[in-house]
Amino acid sequence: MKNMIRKIIILLTAGLLITGLAACQKKVETQGNQEGSEVIVGGWEKVEDGTITEELQEIFDKAIDGLTGVGYKPIRLVEKQIVSGTNYKFLCEATTVTANPTTREAYVIVYQDLQGNVSILEIQDEGLENMPQIPNPFAGYETLEEAEAAVGFEIELPGKSDGYVILNTSVMSGKMLQIDFENGTMVRKMAGSEDISGDYNQYKTIEEAAVNNVPVTLRINDGKVYSAIWEDGGYSYAFFNSEGISMTDAFILIASVK
Repeated sequence: MKNMIRKIIILLTAGLLITGLAACQKKVETQGNQEGSEVIVGGWEKVEDGTITEELQEIFDKAIDGLTGVGYKPIRLVEKQIVSGTNYKFLCEATTVTANPTTREAYVIVYQDLQGNVSILEIQDEGLENMPQIPNPFAGYETLEEAEAAVGFEIELPGKSDGYVILNTSVMSGKMLQIDFENGTMVRKMAGSEDISGDYNQYKTIEEAAVNNVPVTLRINDGKVYSAIWEDGGYSYAFFNSEGISMTDAFILIASVK
C-alpha cells in the first residue's frame, strides 16, 4: 500500500513539473515577439514592425556613443536575438564625417544585457575595410567625478553660465576622458602628447596660436573653428564642434579647459 501511494505521489509531482516547464517554455517562445509567433532562444527573429521607438533609439545612441569618423542613424530594427539579454540588428544610414560626406547603408548589431548595459557587437559596413567587428572602447559614467576616478586624473571645464552643460561623460580604454556638451562641443583629455581629437576632416586653414602661453593648433573653415589640439602639463587636449564656433569662443573654451 505504501509503495502504491509513493508511486502516485511521484506521478503527480512529475506531471506538475512537466506542466510548469511547458508554461515556462511558452513564455520564452513569445518573449519580445509582437505577433506572438515562436521565438527560438539563441536564434534570430525577423521583426515585422521595425519602427525605431524612443526606447530603441536610446539603446542605439548609448551603444554608439564615442564612435567617430562615421555617423550611424538607425532606419529600422531588422532582427532580434534573445540570448542572456537581447541582440538588436539595426539597418542604418552610415554617413562619413568629412568635408564631402557620403552616405550608404550598414548594419549595426547591439547587445543589451539583463542589467540594461549596452555595447556594439558588430558593424557590417562595406565602407569600413578590415573591420568586421568593432568593440565599443568607451565606458559611460553618470557623473564627471566617477569618470575622473576611472581615468586617474581631473579636468577643469567651462561652466553652465558659459553655455556648457554636460550631456555625456565617458572614458575610452581607461585612458582618455571625453565630455560631450549639449551645445554640440566635445572635449577630450589624456596623459601624453598626441592628437586625440579623432578629427580627420580636411580644413581650409590650419592656424597656430597661443592661449595663456600654451601653443594651440586650430582647424578652421570659413572663419569658424571646428577643432583644436594642444598640450599642457603632460596632458593632451582637444575639442571638436561639428558646426564650428567663433575664434573668440574657441579661445575662451581652450583657456577654460585644464
